[in-house]
Amino acid sequence: MIIHILGKPGSGKTTLGKRLSKLPNTIVFDTDDIDDPNAIKLLSKFDFKTKKNNDSYWKNLSKLDQKDIMEIIDKNKDKNIIFTGFLFGMNINVDKKFYIKISEEQLYRQFNLRTLESIKKNYKNIEKRLKSKNNNIIKMERYACIESRIRGPFMAPEFVWKGFYGNPEQEAKDKGYTYESSDKIFKDIKKILLKNQKGGNGNKITINNNNSIIEMIDTSTKLELIMENLIRLNRVCEPDNSNSFVPNIKSR
Repeated sequence: MIIHILGKPGSGKTTLGKRLSKLPNTIVFDTDDIDDPNAIKLLSKFDFKTKKNNDSYWKNLSKLDQKDIMEIIDKNKDKNIIFTGFLFGMNINVDKKFYIKISEEQLYRQFNLRTLESIKKNYKNIEKRLKSKNNNIIKMERYACIESRIRGPFMAPEFVWKGFYGNPEQEAKDKGYTYESSDKIFKDIKKILLKNQKGGNGNKITINNNNSIIEMIDTSTKLELIMENLIRLNRVCEPDNSNSFVPNIKSR
């Protein structure tokens, strides 16, 4: 299963991804970790002085990103894959899509605190880029975005911020994403993945290489359902001397 989580910069996509990465058989990828390294490879090769040059940059970046994301999917076919962040033109088939719901004021605080931390961490490098006469405005912005992860207007006045914030609920609706809070998304994805891993009768079992049942998840499982799973595995259950059934797994 492939799940995509979208949201405004600073809305908590990475934090949510870390929580989700702890779920069974699940791997999480931040799309920034795909796009940023590829962008760094290309930035020095383009001057962004013409529309043709700028378009060529995005075209080449999209090719690199698409190649990398398809490799990730191919290498993890046996896992639930969750991508967090913007897809930057990457074209993939997604089973479930979520968009993080966050208030405008909360996002303003989170975004600016994150940006401030990025500026503090990358101050020398940002200063170097600004002083360099080899970079035009577009290229300086690109380096700030990619190298220092400054993804938008820092401490912007309200009219600028409102344009940046936009209408996320409508954006989510237009893109076909479920629009809800980070906590609700976590609960929904957890429920979806656990349900996806269960057997046909709703009871998940874990089996070792010898086809022996080593774990039964769902303590409320009825004896009849246990028997049903054992029969599927060509095993038999024998009763003990008491009135209760105790699974005694043997090979035929």
